[in-house]
Amino acid sequence: MSPGSVRSLLILCSSVCLALFGCSIVRDLSVDQCKTDGDCRKFGDYSCSEENVCVANMTNTSGASSGGTKADGGTESSGGTAGAPVMAECTKNKDCIDAHDGEPYICRDEACVPLTDADNCPYVVAGTEENPTEYLTKPGKPIIFGAYVPIDAANPEGHPYTLIYKFALKEFMQATLGGVNGRPFVMVLCQSTEPDLEASVGHLVDTVGVPAILASLPSADLATVLNLVKDRPKPVFLLGPFEADSSLISLDEGNRLWHMLGPVTDLVPTYAPLFELAESYVHRVIKKDDPGTPLKVAVINTDLTYSLDLAAVLPGKVSINGHPLNADENEGYYERVQVPVVGKDPVDTSDVKGRVESADIIVSLGGKEFIDPVLKEIQASRTTNNSPFYILSPRNTFDANLSLPSYYVGESGTMGMTFVDKVMAGVNYASVEDSKLYDKYLMDIQVEYPGQKGLESRENFYDAAYFMLYSLAAASQTSTTAREFDGDNVVDGMRALISGSRDATVGLGENGDMINYVLGLLDNGVNVRLEGTLGPPNFDARTGARNSPGSVWCVSKPGQTPTVKYDMLRLDPEMPTQLKLSEASFCYPNFFPIP
Repeated sequence: MSPGSVRSLLILCSSVCLALFGCSIVRDLSVDQCKTDGDCRKFGDYSCSEENVCVANMTNTSGASSGGTKADGGTESSGGTAGAPVMAECTKNKDCIDAHDGEPYICRDEACVPLTDADNCPYVVAGTEENPTEYLTKPGKPIIFGAYVPIDAANPEGHPYTLIYKFALKEFMQATLGGVNGRPFVMVLCQSTEPDLEASVGHLVDTVGVPAILASLPSADLATVLNLVKDRPKPVFLLGPFEADSSLISLDEGNRLWHMLGPVTDLVPTYAPLFELAESYVHRVIKKDDPGTPLKVAVINTDLTYSLDLAAVLPGKVSINGHPLNADENEGYYERVQVPVVGKDPVDTSDVKGRVESADIIVSLGGKEFIDPVLKEIQASRTTNNSPFYILSPRNTFDANLSLPSYYVGESGTMGMTFVDKVMAGVNYASVEDSKLYDKYLMDIQVEYPGQKGLESRENFYDAAYFMLYSLAAASQTSTTAREFDGDNVVDGMRALISGSRDATVGLGENGDMINYVLGLLDNGVNVRLEGTLGPPNFDARTGARNSPGSVWCVSKPGQTPTVKYDMLRLDPEMPTQLKLSEASFCYPNFFPIP
């Protein structure tokens, strides 16, 4: 039964007490809570009913009042009316935690509210490893927010997204000695893998009452969450660590959805010079025996919005054979193939090979469906002089296959995979060139989680956590006894972080005092310019999207151990249409620079 139902039952029972001298208040409505009266003794003067739940044995106390307190983060209870007492289930969070065997509950309106939902939001970060509910029993009312993360039953809190969010929250709570103005921060984790979004949003917004959510969700799911929270009377702020796209921006009428990465169309200026390099490489290296033949290009996109956005813009912005890709002059030399992936598991790629196998350059604008099986099927029987060159997508960057030696093993009939690393390059969002802040974050989190893979180049999650924490802190200043802050106040908090007069950074800072420095400024109404591990806060306050330039990555196999090398080529600020090398040499010879 929901907490709202518990409150209704309490009110109904108190009304019955007006007419009767005895009444039983249900302590907890879970099924088979007890079998004997002894099972209920931990609650006090309770007995086990025929329905196997613990009920309180009560007598009429006409005229008594049940005024509560706000101790331990609980919510203030309303005073009783003479002759019609209302029995409070709790007056502080600890009452609820003790009554539910240490589970994370809060006390709201004198009723116990669960922070977790076993099926949809099964975990909460509400304390330390030693005391998992410590933050809930502090004197200040907790500031609770939600976060969507992949949750694996075998390792439920071990995904890199979860670890990064937890790490940032731990830094924040330790630096503030337990919270902002006495108010601790608590994070409820919900399932992002095949989620029941209606149920999880209902839990976060309706049951728990969060004002903001770290929405680590793909575009379609994020759009669903945005539409669901729109229907709620209380505004909710959403912050996504991924890229913006046209559909999300058009849906966000209230400017309550912000993104740590810009739209994929921000990457187009990086694709243009990469096409020039790929064209030259094919002529000079792959097809050196036939260098004058016009090249064929195949673009493979999916039906996901980010992929459609890129596929719509890219052909008019890149050139091949001396003309824009989609120009009339390239008729017969340009093929676009769309692979439906929405609602498809597994994805059907059976016709792709036949449509693109004659292409000299194949551009992936998709995700995991391209790396395996599409690329493997195309490449299997190729040789070094008839292989296509592959331009891979931002989504391909983190495909685990690319870091597995077995992916490049040439079995019978698949020798083309042994050299595929030398015929590929990809585009992704660029990390910041001055990497001191990122390097410190990565060093510290690897100390916290030694041996954990997948923490590298995911600084957008770390930055997202800090922007969320600071914007919640700024919003909390607007709270009063009568009104708690909402999502619109959190949006104002975000704006206070992007264009202020004082420079600040995410993380602890060189001297370990950065968090309290930023909070002190915000507490005095001073806006800051919060630089993250991704770089400056170049957000468009109208759309909530960040301006995010691109870079080129590749795969290096020294000693046959594949490593994805990020940001190998960056846009040259002095010649914005050209790329520059970030290290001594590219992943393989003869690609960059052009001889």
